[in-house]
Amino acid sequence: MTDKQLVSYKSLENALDLAATVAACARADLCDIGDLQERIEESLHDLVHMFCYQGRKAIEQSNVGKNINAIANIRPQSKPADALLISGDTTNLVPLSNESFWWIINRIVHSLDFAVLRVKNIQEKSDSVLFTHLDVGGSRVISFRSDRDPEGILHYVDLDALVTCFVQDVAPLLSK
Repeated sequence: MTDKQLVSYKSLENALDLAATVAACARADLCDIGDLQERIEESLHDLVHMFCYQGRKAIEQSNVGKNINAIANIRPQSKPADALLISGDTTNLVPLSNESFWWIINRIVHSLDFAVLRVKNIQEKSDSVLFTHLDVGGSRVISFRSDRDPEGILHYVDLDALVTCFVQDVAPLLSK
């Protein structure tokens, strides 16, 4: 294995390790255990940034990085979807981003505004049929705005979908 291949492998392994940690924390529902839930929520902020940075680094250092078009069309959200956000006693329906994985992770790496939000459910739209994915603990959505976005414009992405997209769709292309 050459030095370049070793660096690329380590970046991919780091990104996959972070993906596992992000997924575990995003699924944790520990509301009854003191401030542990709050610590997990705060940790997710840093973990998601590290995951996006390592994912981008793994892509750039792989052979795919030379031809970014190979992953430019891979999207975490394959169908239009909305998330029902929970904030105290209020709920708000927001559209999930349909941008590519590459676009999303770059915006998160350069984010000016970023938050991990609890979601009541995610609704996928397919013609006139509405699919709802419920999660007992409430899955997580991240909101973000980068230095390339106008003030006040936030993008939303399902954290499970982002991590799954990397693990199932992007990482296999990088390990070739």
